[in-house]
Amino acid sequence: MALSVYFTQIKNASQFEKFSTVLNRHKVLLLNAKNVLPTGDTMIKFTKNKIRNIILTKEAKLATSDDLYKFSKIEKWTAHPNLKSVQAWSKKRTKNSDLFFKAPKIKVQLKNGWLKFDSPISSIYPKNNKAHAQYFKSRKPTKSAVIILGHWNSDKKTYNKLANFYRLAGFSAVRLSLPYHDERRTADMPIAKPMLSADLNQTIESMQQATIETKVLVDWLEKKGYTKIGIVGASLGSSVALLAAAHDKRIKAAVLYLSAAATAELIWRSTATVHLQKSFQPSLSLEDLSKAWSCISPSNYLHKLARKDFAIHVAWGRYDSVCPVELTQRMLSDLRKLKVPTSDVSYPCGHNTLGVAPFIHVAGLRGLTFMKSRLKP
Repeated sequence: MALSVYFTQIKNASQFEKFSTVLNRHKVLLLNAKNVLPTGDTMIKFTKNKIRNIILTKEAKLATSDDLYKFSKIEKWTAHPNLKSVQAWSKKRTKNSDLFFKAPKIKVQLKNGWLKFDSPISSIYPKNNKAHAQYFKSRKPTKSAVIILGHWNSDKKTYNKLANFYRLAGFSAVRLSLPYHDERRTADMPIAKPMLSADLNQTIESMQQATIETKVLVDWLEKKGYTKIGIVGASLGSSVALLAAAHDKRIKAAVLYLSAAATAELIWRSTATVHLQKSFQPSLSLEDLSKAWSCISPSNYLHKLARKDFAIHVAWGRYDSVCPVELTQRMLSDLRKLKVPTSDVSYPCGHNTLGVAPFIHVAGLRGLTFMKSRLKP
């Protein structure tokens, strides 16, 4: 089976095993470019630079074709009733985060593979207040399940493929649509702008909403008999995954793609949020933004992951400018200082190019292998 195969082409467990074998043969070569280059330092350096330029060209093309690039706008930042009040409020919620992210008992309806429930957080958009998720039940009895959270402005198709990949490997999977995504987005909303916006209060509300909804799904999985629960998150979804894992000890493992823990600094430096940076600057400083968003910044809760039955795997791109490499490395360093069992793999790609072949396949398989080692479906 060629490396260019997509997850949707894998129809059964036999094909899955063949696919895994092929990827295992290639992943060492992919992860360490010098193994596939001619001998000689000059040739290695030349070829590495050529590969890097090809990747960066592809990265730029993918970025400019994204709806976020087309529809993002510069808007005046707001804080209600004022910045200092939001900062003080956020500080209190950070100190009492277990209460801030507490999930109430919610009735979840399952019909034709769809999970729907009223969101515990009510926004000003009625369509967003109904949570939607898809359930991929394992073909064989299992106690292991994963919750999958996509990136900002992602569509469900991409992550349904990943959910099916886990299902074929013996897990059950639930793919949650983040606030303002998929069915939760209004017709006049070309991108999921309220999820991350210049409205400081609205961004806090959206991240709280996503985190609590994730915990509602953990409740539902537990009621269905799943005792070994993991979480998979990409980019913005990885931030939600970190917040949920830090505030729910039932989550035993996390696989994060393209992740950082300092929310405000990530938005301040990311090439995907230039419109927000222009909205904030020069009247709002990074320090002010960090204080306002302290309650939704995973960096403030990493210590909660230092528990003996939890482990984390992080996949990141060496040329990532959307989630700057320095922020990912800082998060990894902080996790290890806290003695959180942490593994990571860097790939010779950027943020967007991790989502295309062959990187998506190798990173996906490595994440799956890690999850299998922790949850043993």
